Amino acid sequence: MLSLYFELSEFLDALTDWHIEFMKVAKKYYHADMILWHDDMGSQRAPFFSPELFREIYLPYYRRITKACHDEGMFIALHSCGNVGLHIENFAVLLTIIQHDCFKLQSEEMNACF
Repeated sequence: MLSLYFELSEFLDALTDWHIEFMKVAKKYYHADMILWHDDMGSQRAPFFSPELFREIYLPYYRRITKACHDEGMFIALHSCGNVGLHIENFAVLLTIIQHDCFKLQSEEMNACF
């Protein structure tokens, strides 16, 4: 079982690296100011995995992606189909990161106007 965990970690590391490079290309060549992230995490009845599993396995990768997006000066939005109500607390962790950067960006833009 431990082997599967390490294989999943390696896969998610590589996938996250790819997404981060893709965002950099979107910013550099297409002047993107926002990334809309689609990652369906639930069926009509329930999430595909528990909130604890999300925190343990997926949240670190989502944090890396969110931080990289903000480091490029872009906003990020997450869309997930399905019943993901049990993950609201996990999304709030990411939202805190997003809101902090949004306020920072807004205040920098406002300061530039005066």
